[in-house]
Amino acid sequence: MHWPSKLGRNYSNEHSDVTKLLDLGVIEKDAAGKIFVPWEEIQVRVSVGKAKAA
Repeated sequence: MHWPSKLGRNYSNEHSDVTKLLDLGVIEKDAAGKIFVPWEEIQVRVSVGKAKAA
């Protein structure tokens, strides 16, 4: 049985995203199998190269 998403998202899309985040180590599962975030804060830095003028 699939429980409804608390975010109102399609279950398979949400499951896919959770699986990817688990694989990357961004989220984890506890001993009971519950998903949790082991961080208090996440900082993301994105570098964008210089765009060439058209």
